[in-house]
Amino acid sequence: MAGTAGALSIMESKAATLVGVFISVTTIPAVAAMGVHLAAGNSERAWGATLQLVINTSCLPGAAAQVSFSTKDSSWRRFRHS
Repeated sequence: MAGTAGALSIMESKAATLVGVFISVTTIPAVAAMGVHLAAGNSERAWGATLQLVINTSCLPGAAAQVSFSTKDSSWRRFRHS
């Protein structure tokens, strides 16, 4: 989702505010879970939260590229007709 918001913010100036929201949605819960489980001494669950964070952050560039390529044509058409 965050990658999607990043790509949209490039294509649309109005989506710039959503970028921070989507990045927070994908990273903060995993980091919070890591901290809670480490504080509770549950290292196995902390590793699970770490894995979730790695998966979330590694998917961001792919999502951004996908949205960027899918909206490129429609943005170009709007630009030409303006």
